[in-house]
Amino acid sequence: MEHVNLGDQQKEEALQLLTEIIEINTVNPPGNERQLACFIAEYLKDAADEVYLQDISQGRSNVAAVIKGKGNGKSLVLNGHLDTVPYGDQKAWKYPPGAATIDGSRIYGRGASDMKSGLAALLYAYKLFSCYNNKSEGDIIFLGTSDEESSGSGALKALQEGLLENTGAILIGEPTNNSIALASKGAIWLELEVYGKSSHGAYPQEGINAVEITYELISFIKKYIMGFSHKYLLEPTCTLTGIRGGIKTNMVPDYCKATVDIRTVPAMNHKYVFSYIDNMIEKLEEKYPGLKIVANILNDRMAVETDEQDPIVKQLAAAVREVTGKAPQYIGTGYFSDASVFLKEKSISTVLFGPGLSKNAHKADEYVEIEDYFAAIQCYLTLLMSC
Repeated sequence: MEHVNLGDQQKEEALQLLTEIIEINTVNPPGNERQLACFIAEYLKDAADEVYLQDISQGRSNVAAVIKGKGNGKSLVLNGHLDTVPYGDQKAWKYPPGAATIDGSRIYGRGASDMKSGLAALLYAYKLFSCYNNKSEGDIIFLGTSDEESSGSGALKALQEGLLENTGAILIGEPTNNSIALASKGAIWLELEVYGKSSHGAYPQEGINAVEITYELISFIKKYIMGFSHKYLLEPTCTLTGIRGGIKTNMVPDYCKATVDIRTVPAMNHKYVFSYIDNMIEKLEEKYPGLKIVANILNDRMAVETDEQDPIVKQLAAAVREVTGKAPQYIGTGYFSDASVFLKEKSISTVLFGPGLSKNAHKADEYVEIEDYFAAIQCYLTLLMSC
């Protein structure tokens, strides 16, 4: 396996690309990813055999590019999402969140880690690869998706339009500190509405306390999910993220609304999780006659994993060793990605690998180490040259 070292001019070009991408505002909501999708389409117009947009809604688009292979193998998809989370409190930032600021060995700005550095690294490696006229067995597809930070509508659009129909493997440039992520947690976001019965605080037995029952239900869920584990992931979690209920200090609350963030591991089939929650709701409604509980699913992202012995993992690991001279580290990630959408209908070998630190994501003064960004480009390019 051979790899190509980046020269000074190439590093300058790659850094300029990252700067421009960070400074295109794709904060979600509202997203407005179409402006970045158009920028990428223009950037790749001479590098790929096909480049096109997939429109999702007003101002929102995916961008896809295809370098045709020999037609003897399945496609490799290089994926990055175009959107970022909001800036949050801008007073908490030392550096302007909407600009790309280089300070020492780092570049700062919203999306620097999650995941415009991974996106730019994939793009630059993809364009370099096109210059070598190295025909792979299957197509090499670049896919930039919208709305990953919310409902995953971009990934769903790509799936519905058959872009992944002949895909053998997917590489997603999420921030993994250039480690190979073999597993990622899934997510279930629940909205619970509990309808009880009010009564005087001095006679709580005459009412049905909606707030207390909400906690009771969440406790059941927590106990259930703690029975699962995974080699590369921390234990599943069930976090109460919002609650509203109560009328007056001396009144039993008759209504409670809560949101819950559940993070799952690959062994947890979400259908069984939903079935368990429904069963617990039925038991509580039987326990408290007159009680009604409504559970709404706000987000359903499956957990994903790929075996260490999978061909794409072995190829990527070899590329990392070639570029860095070190054995790659295998990890799991606590966050979900577009993989949870891509893999809903069929199993596709998927790995996450990119510059940046997940702990910097969604925070003030988000940054990426510039040398890690360059290393990711070289790893991606080395992988592509081996396809």
